[in-house]
Amino acid sequence: MRRSTASELRMIREIVWHIGTIKKCYFCKELLLDPGANDLTFGERNCPPVKVKIAIHHENNDHEDNTPSNRKLAHQSCHKRHHIKLQHLAAEGKRIGAK
Repeated sequence: MRRSTASELRMIREIVWHIGTIKKCYFCKELLLDPGANDLTFGERNCPPVKVKIAIHHENNDHEDNTPSNRKLAHQSCHKRHHIKLQHLAAEGKRIGAK
């Protein structure tokens, strides 16, 4: 990996850890990232890899509306669970995907 790419990856990883340890999941209200035993030191770009998948949820379900107030951070698993529930409600008791 090129040095500039590795440096950029470390910078992005640090930003994700910074945001993830203060922001909560839109659905479960838990922290997006739990620092746990990791001793995070910001500014030195030595944060560990991010193993939790994070998704952006559009609060009004309009994926064209990318205003900051409409974008909410969520655990990918919570986000999927939410959309599966919506599919079940829309299916009205029918099997999802059935016509």
